[in-house]
Amino acid sequence: MPNEPMQIEKQADGSVVLRWPAAENNDRYFVKITDAADAEITYLEEYYTNNVCTLPALPEGKQVSFSVHAVKGYKLLWMDMERFCEIPLAATTLWELPDLEQVNWKPDESTKTAKLSYQKKSDARCKLYVKLDDEWVVLQDSQGSSVIVQFGEGSIITVPPVGQEVQFRAVAYRQEENLIFYGQSYEDLTIQRDDFLGRDLNPVFTDNGYNVCTITWDETKGERYQVQLWDSEEDEWVVLSEVAWNEERSYTSPHMAVNKTFRYRVVALGGQVIEGSEFAAVSQQMEQETKESPIYCTVWANQELPVYADAQKAEELGKIKAGSAWCVVEETDGMFGIYYQGKTAYVNSNLCFINLPEYMADMCSYNITNSYASLYMMHEFEIPEVTNVITAGYEDVQLGENEYLVPLLYPTAKRLANAARTAIEKGYRLKIYDAFRPQEATLEIYELTESILDTPIPELPFTEKKTVEELNLPTPRKEIDPITGLEVIIPLTYREVMIVEPYKLNYFVAKGTSKHNYGIALDLTLEKLSNGKELEMQTSMHDLSHYSARDYNNSSAKSLSSIMKSAGFTTLVSEWWHFNDLESRDKFSAKPLKNGVDAECWMVDDTGVRYRKSDGSYYKNKTAKIDGTTYTFDKEGYLVKTS
Repeated sequence: MPNEPMQIEKQADGSVVLRWPAAENNDRYFVKITDAADAEITYLEEYYTNNVCTLPALPEGKQVSFSVHAVKGYKLLWMDMERFCEIPLAATTLWELPDLEQVNWKPDESTKTAKLSYQKKSDARCKLYVKLDDEWVVLQDSQGSSVIVQFGEGSIITVPPVGQEVQFRAVAYRQEENLIFYGQSYEDLTIQRDDFLGRDLNPVFTDNGYNVCTITWDETKGERYQVQLWDSEEDEWVVLSEVAWNEERSYTSPHMAVNKTFRYRVVALGGQVIEGSEFAAVSQQMEQETKESPIYCTVWANQELPVYADAQKAEELGKIKAGSAWCVVEETDGMFGIYYQGKTAYVNSNLCFINLPEYMADMCSYNITNSYASLYMMHEFEIPEVTNVITAGYEDVQLGENEYLVPLLYPTAKRLANAARTAIEKGYRLKIYDAFRPQEATLEIYELTESILDTPIPELPFTEKKTVEELNLPTPRKEIDPITGLEVIIPLTYREVMIVEPYKLNYFVAKGTSKHNYGIALDLTLEKLSNGKELEMQTSMHDLSHYSARDYNNSSAKSLSSIMKSAGFTTLVSEWWHFNDLESRDKFSAKPLKNGVDAECWMVDDTGVRYRKSDGSYYKNKTAKIDGTTYTFDKEGYLVKTS
């Protein structure tokens, strides 16, 4: 017989089997089990063709003798004979199975380990097996009362994928001469991925700038994750992204709308959900308050500008015209990356006007009356051909109801954003009536106003805001009629209403060039955040008269002035609504721009590229020729083909 020990193994059904090493050139085996103290007491005496047998019940605590003989059959004359091997396998032992008791299998998610603890006889050991590639492999052989299994780095066992498990089994054993006792094997030891995962996502929110954020989170119990955004209008969470358990646990937002609060959460779904919840991990909400951003805004060149292949100005690609419109796709080192001939090229951002409603959204409100019915009046009296008309150069400024182009020099716009935040902190919002004003408008307003200065004012104001008596007009002059000799009242002229010392016409209407022409001046007022109602000022907006002078500022006008001056703007002595950013004009050498602007240009967003026409609309679901090239656009207006 081979010089290997016999094995006694307790089965799951409680039976006990005896195994022994197979012998060569034998026909069967003879197994005999007797009482070690009294060989006459026989418990088993049988032949077996295989090297295994099931044992009868044996007395606990007694010494028992085992012997296994290999048997070879042969014939002698006409008789069947058999020959036993000279050296049988034999052993004598105390009949006591070394079972494991109080078995506990506990994974630890923090250390990526699993601990097997148990009770056993002091002379027994424990073998822990793991199933790898459908083979049971001994992982540990321990004399102690516990075994710790490490998963992942430095171990032969990896954390299993979702839906799979690692199987283990443990068995106590006692080894003697020629005999190994195995107790009952514990098979119900498994590890799933969820066993090593917690229920806290620990999301990390990173502000990437330009209203883009990235959210990362820990792996937790569950089979997949969703990043969700709260939709306050629909009163529900909207799924932005779904991430499988084995994908990168990260979400980067598109460029979010300006001046909004976005509420996010990450949820874990599937697997072992929390009792009473639909999620496998505790969800935690995060908020992002967006700020002003130039990305995807419309900008206009303040003057003819060189265009570069990179932000370092290493290669000049050409020049763009003053007043031409472009879309910003990047900002770096004082340069705007603009969409230029199908790629990104770079221009000086400090010499671009930026469209305030895109840049700041509702940090301010807008009412560019010059684009549909100008408010220019002289203390509520109409200025013919100026009042209630579209001002020259503003023909393409109104894109829709309450939708305007509002250009302002970019450095000035950044300064305005600070003023807007201050106003909001005080419970107000800046309401803008005018920003960049083309020089053609300045010239026209001056000429038309100057031409009627000595004309009598109308009998009634143009608006019904105040009666003639409430307007506090100067007292008309009286003269003696040379013919009748009677005293007559001379009607007030526009000049008498507009001008008192030391003010002159050009205090209210610039002659030649206005600060607005540089894109560094604003006409604005304050409205309440709570209801959008404008604060009462000493005059209406664009009242071209001495009544608008800073010396007459009421408390509301003083509040406006304080907010704007705190952001670095200077005031105008004759107009409570007018504020300048002379520092930016001088620092960056901005120039006055003669003509008005429009919206026509290529526009880019996170979805793709579109072509916006001068009225603000887009080519949609059609083919159009632009600058000699034919383009095809889908139903949403995005470019799909160039031919």
